[in-house]
Amino acid sequence: VYALPFEGLDFLINAVRRKTNDLTRPNGLPFKDSDEQQQSLLAKTELYNADSIVSYSFRSGKDEGIEPYDLVGNSGIFSTLYPDNLFRATEESAHSFRAQHSPSNKWIELDFVLGYIDKSVSEQKLIEERFVADEINPISVFQYDIWNVSLKNTSNLSFAENKLRFNYGIQ
Repeated sequence: VYALPFEGLDFLINAVRRKTNDLTRPNGLPFKDSDEQQQSLLAKTELYNADSIVSYSFRSGKDEGIEPYDLVGNSGIFSTLYPDNLFRATEESAHSFRAQHSPSNKWIELDFVLGYIDKSVSEQKLIEERFVADEINPISVFQYDIWNVSLKNTSNLSFAENKLRFNYGIQ
């Protein structure tokens, strides 16, 4: 869904929900353990005028399914240590705020970004065609909290026929 209710303001919303267990090869044979469930949501709003843009976006997603242990396939050293698949569930949400200001001043083109990602991954190895949580086969949980802050400016300079752009900032 996209909306532009009036000049200078727009909205975007996108949602996806997919559940499948019948992924097939080009020859028509099914992939073993091709169960997959995905859900995601994206929402963004933007407010702008001639000199400035302010935007906020939010994205969340869930994904779970059975995957090869090394994410490439059962190859190399992992094929002997962990020959089976694992069940992986991932949940993630991300927030992003951005403000840009470009007045009619050649010294100032400000760009500010603040972002945060909260991600959780749970996984468990498949043993003898089933998932059993015990001390031999625990459920592994990984939690990631990632922050990003960036402030930069661009100055446009002219010396005779030469034009220079200086980018500087912090992250």
